[in-house]
Amino acid sequence: MQMIQVIESRFAEPLTLGKLAEIFHGSPYHLQRTFKRIQGVSPAEYLLQTRISKARELLLNTTLSVTEIALAVGIPNTSHFSTQFLSRVGCSPSLYRKNNRDLLTNGGAPNGE
Repeated sequence: MQMIQVIESRFAEPLTLGKLAEIFHGSPYHLQRTFKRIQGVSPAEYLLQTRISKARELLLNTTLSVTEIALAVGIPNTSHFSTQFLSRVGCSPSLYRKNNRDLLTNGGAPNGE
């Protein structure tokens, strides 16, 4: 689905349903309904899932601060980023980094993988 490709390649941009509708020359309501029927989640939720997934990669593979990672994945409010990360991953971004780097150092797989 083209909309997934757009979301995954432009996740750091401020993508709204209106912007996606503009890109695909459709109505926001129709895009929302069709996307949710096919993917099981709304475009906004899929975008947030993509951002959190990319943030997890950055936490493990870079030394960027949590604030820098939040900005890099398109969530300019660090508090909002941390809240969303916690609700989806089960721990704070800092704790995720610490726990999973410890696991990787000891030969384990990242938690939640």
